[in-house]
Amino acid sequence: MDAKDFLQRVLPDSDGNLYGAVVANGKFYQHKFTNIQALIHYADKCKEKRCDVYFATGRFGERRTASDCRNKRALYLDIDTGHGKLYSTKKDAVKALYDFCDSGFTRPNILVDSGGGIHAYWTFTHDISTESWLPMATALKELCEIHGLDADPTVTADAARILRIPGTYNVKNDSPREVKVIHATTKEFKPKRLQKSLGVLKGKSLSKLGALAQEMDLDFAASGEGVPFFAGKIIERCNVLKYTYETGGANQVEPLWMAQLSLMAYAVDGS
Repeated sequence: MDAKDFLQRVLPDSDGNLYGAVVANGKFYQHKFTNIQALIHYADKCKEKRCDVYFATGRFGERRTASDCRNKRALYLDIDTGHGKLYSTKKDAVKALYDFCDSGFTRPNILVDSGGGIHAYWTFTHDISTESWLPMATALKELCEIHGLDADPTVTADAARILRIPGTYNVKNDSPREVKVIHATTKEFKPKRLQKSLGVLKGKSLSKLGALAQEMDLDFAASGEGVPFFAGKIIERCNVLKYTYETGGANQVEPLWMAQLSLMAYAVDGS
């Protein structure tokens, strides 16, 4: 799969601007385009200069911002590999990704070797609005955290995210590494079906988290009207909150962390 085929699969067909970006000599530049062919021509010119080349993952208005993103055509994950990362090799990252997908989701139809890791894409049969895309992307992000898949959480639900273009080079290190598609199928996903799958899997995952609570965690009387809640008293009786307090919330998934924060919001000493 070349750059043109790839971009036609992952980018929306609808109206709006496309964006390409490059990092050269330590500086970031981005340019606006009206069609994929112009974006590919830009990428080819930058590739000759051995620059890091990116594309924005949607169609935009006059700015490449999440709020100005109009349409999307794919879900995506960015999984880093190498020294100091959870996955030392790209093979390890793909295995972890497939294990995650086989727990109840579906495997991506495109995988890209980014030079420093793996980019996974689930491309849609048609464009959807960013408003429809965001809940799906957020659910995918939270599921990765719940199941321990070490995908970059800043990427998954960022509508204005830029990712590398296949056929270009990752030149972060001294030796340039080619960005290339390593797996692709002709299958594309109906957004509503993916949305349903994400919702069902997320519900099951959160239910499993809830089942970890012990009966004694819930065994305290709620305060009556006008009687304040005290965080210290709740933490004494709730093993989940007590553990969070003692560990500083280390290695916790975002949904559980947010739920505990919302409880503390009701306590007079919650801060």
